[in-house]
Amino acid sequence: MNLDDVARGPLLYRDNFLECYRTQPIHGEPAELWVLPEQFRDPTFVAMFEDAATFLAHYPLASLPKPIASSPTALLVTAPPWVALKHVIAGAPQGVPLGLALTFVHALARDLAQLPRPVVLRSIAPNSLAISTAGQPRLLDTTIARFAGRQTQTSPGIIKGQIRYMSPELAGGRSLAGTSDVFALALVTFELLTGVAAFERRSTELDTLLQIVQGRAPALRSHRSDLPAAMYRLLDHMLATQPHERADAGHVVRMIQHELAGELWSGDRMFDEVRRIAPAAVDAALLYGY
Repeated sequence: MNLDDVARGPLLYRDNFLECYRTQPIHGEPAELWVLPEQFRDPTFVAMFEDAATFLAHYPLASLPKPIASSPTALLVTAPPWVALKHVIAGAPQGVPLGLALTFVHALARDLAQLPRPVVLRSIAPNSLAISTAGQPRLLDTTIARFAGRQTQTSPGIIKGQIRYMSPELAGGRSLAGTSDVFALALVTFELLTGVAAFERRSTELDTLLQIVQGRAPALRSHRSDLPAAMYRLLDHMLATQPHERADAGHVVRMIQHELAGELWSGDRMFDEVRRIAPAAVDAALLYGY
């Protein structure tokens, strides 16, 4: 398949070096075309793009789109329409229901637990995550590009907007393991449940980084007192400052299944709640899904 001939629909997403377009359905499934713009077609970014295609083919996780065809500068995938998580958070300034947040973190942690040890996402944040119309978490393209590169050290390519979602070891420039992503997922969970970021923007980025490295995340209970005790324990385990004291993704899944299983929602209920919270974003997602 010649990806240059694939018709581009609406632009769904753009990050520093990648563009994502809706395109015509493939075998009845909604499809997206990821494109590396001309100005970024140097060997480094082309290699990252090829890594992404390879990674998607080897790890068919529920939160990832399915690759159909690829070239050095384009990738065709199928995936349900989605609503960016930042729109869900913006539509619920007092926090979303526990069931929505817990089901999201459970499904994403289950996928994280399946990743091989060298892989670290490094960019779990509301701008990099979404909820599909099937009620499933979706990892967006900028996330794919970073973990497909299989880097385990902090690099200069971190997006500034992600600083508030770094783990202490990432903020401190130390080596990373999968528990770094668990910390970031805990920060996203905190924001879903409260409507506010755990680490607010400071006067300088250095101040924000110091706050993270020193482990000064606020207690969830100080923002919401209506949650089960097990939810507070879960987030405390996920937010441990020291990586070796932090729950890994598999532990997160087991804690939820053993202590909070009754709070989990179905995909349909998830999407119904997202529609209530962010109706305009859902309407746009369904329109762009053809």
